Amino acid sequence: MGLWSKYKKHIERNLNVSSAAEFQSLDYWRNKLFVTTLIYLLPVSLIAWVPGVVVSLIGKLPLLALLDTVALFFFVFIVFNARLKMLTRKILFVITLYSLSVVLLFFLGALGPGLLYLLAVSIYSGLIFPIRFSRYSIIANLIFCILFGLVIQFEWIDAPLVASHNLGSWIAVSSNLVFLSAISVYALDILFTGLETTIQSEARVKEELQEERATLVKALDMLQDKNNDLEQFSYVTSHDLQEPLRMVTNHMKVFKRKYGDQIDASGHELIDFAVDGALRMRRLIDGLLVYSRISTRGKEFVSTDLTQLLQDTLLDLSLLIEQTGAQISYDSLPTLSVDAAQISLVFQNLIKNAIQFCDEQPPQIKIKAQEMNKTYRFSVEDNGIGFDAERYAGQVFTIFQKLHPERKYEGAGVGLVVCKKILERHGGEIWAKSQEGAGSTFYFMLPKN
Repeated sequence: MGLWSKYKKHIERNLNVSSAAEFQSLDYWRNKLFVTTLIYLLPVSLIAWVPGVVVSLIGKLPLLALLDTVALFFFVFIVFNARLKMLTRKILFVITLYSLSVVLLFFLGALGPGLLYLLAVSIYSGLIFPIRFSRYSIIANLIFCILFGLVIQFEWIDAPLVASHNLGSWIAVSSNLVFLSAISVYALDILFTGLETTIQSEARVKEELQEERATLVKALDMLQDKNNDLEQFSYVTSHDLQEPLRMVTNHMKVFKRKYGDQIDASGHELIDFAVDGALRMRRLIDGLLVYSRISTRGKEFVSTDLTQLLQDTLLDLSLLIEQTGAQISYDSLPTLSVDAAQISLVFQNLIKNAIQFCDEQPPQIKIKAQEMNKTYRFSVEDNGIGFDAERYAGQVFTIFQKLHPERKYEGAGVGLVVCKKILERHGGEIWAKSQEGAGSTFYFMLPKN
């Protein structure tokens, strides 16, 4: 087995089939088929040569033995001569097969393998040459058959072929050969045309995919640049913009404390408006900062017990819950692979909204989870003021959009947008069902995997 592998590798390296053409091209596979034929043909020819020579000598046909030996020599020459180009090897291979066919026909007659070799030449021409060249084999077979017919008719030589046939029987036999040659070549033409079309289509698709991939990589690079810009913007927002607002707020409070007795009620109201506006601006900036960092500062997903996560979130909100007398109940929640900090923020925003948008009655909040086919559906239900879901369902998930007056219900209009972006990052979604004056239920989905 080791010797056979070395033999194959030596011939493949000698014929240099790997560099003949691109792997995806039809020429590559034609050359590969030709080389594989040579690899197996040589040892088979050697095996057939010994009994062929012996039988020829016993039958007193030394010329046939000599010509068989010459044919074998040409096969060895075609395989092991490293200087030959692939096209030259193919042409010599076809010439050798034709020569062998002629010799076998003359010495063994039509009952020998001569006609089979002529048919084999046509088939191999269709396999190893482009169709415009392989069609010549049909013409060559036709010419050989006509020449043999003339030899038989006029008895130009004394050979088994002449003795075993008259012109009519030869025409009957040779016409089948030409017919089979034509059928084989044109059938291979159809096959290789289809293969070539497929290969070219795959090449075009691959090229288009590479172009799209390059475009996608470029877009991702641009997106990364945008994310970096957003990160920088977040930094500027959290520091450079908030500091002047703190200064405005503090100075207005100091001004009111020092000079409040010198200002009338209208002046106090203007100062309160200014402080309130600065505080609202700070809340907007804080909300925008949180929103911008969902993707850039998101942590790796890890398996998280959401029941424990919810309990920790409620503990963080314990002061608000105690002050408002909110009553919160929840089911046992599943364990999922999530960014724990972000999902905690989802629960926090939904619970704070449920508490905030509740009039005089104590907030009643129910948190549930329902297992679906590939996801879990969570719900946060409240008894608050509700809203017209059919009219405002899309607006509540738009940044800085608020349905209620700022003075009555504080907030920057960012919480639900943050929830939506977090859930989209997790491959989930969020929506709401509500009726004005009858409370709201916010649903969100998280995939199991």
